[in-house]
Amino acid sequence: MDGRYLGDIRRADRYIHRGFPTVRRDREVTAPGVSQTNTTDYSEDSNTRSAFLAGAALSGLAILLGIVFVVTAMMADKQPSMRRIASLSGIFAFVLALLGTLYVMAALPGAVNADSGGGGLGLSQFSGFWGSDSTTFFGITATVTWSAGWAWYVVLIGAVVFLIGGILVMRAAKTAPAAPSTMQAPPESRPMP
Repeated sequence: MDGRYLGDIRRADRYIHRGFPTVRRDREVTAPGVSQTNTTDYSEDSNTRSAFLAGAALSGLAILLGIVFVVTAMMADKQPSMRRIASLSGIFAFVLALLGTLYVMAALPGAVNADSGGGGLGLSQFSGFWGSDSTTFFGITATVTWSAGWAWYVVLIGAVVFLIGGILVMRAAKTAPAAPSTMQAPPESRPMP
């Protein structure tokens, strides 16, 4: 292997990581004696990139509201007015995170089809968020599978956590003011002779 080949890999790696780091696709094709990996940041697939970026923006806003939720929930015992802010920010974080995951789930198949002019590689159109398809060229079968990545599931789980937290903060017993002490002072003892 000569240095020119390694230089091309390094340049390609720098190009890939200049884009939005969470919007990336790795595609690997293997056949007897052949293995090829293709990584992209969707810079040439504008519809797919837009679907991912919209989902990431909604998820980012949910995270910011989640931070507001945690901070105000910690202050709710000392300042009861913070309880409402904490509850609302937790519930709104849930809504935004859920919208982000559902938007990507609904928009991505159509965006991929629009960018690839169908399924690409002679495959049928992508019909859902999860699936697989195969095609054969000259005796070589290429199979493409697609599904949600780990980040999609993390955002979905985070949405549920925000909802549960928002409801629990709202339902938490309000701290009662300290009642005056009803305890009597001990009787005075007489000095000993």
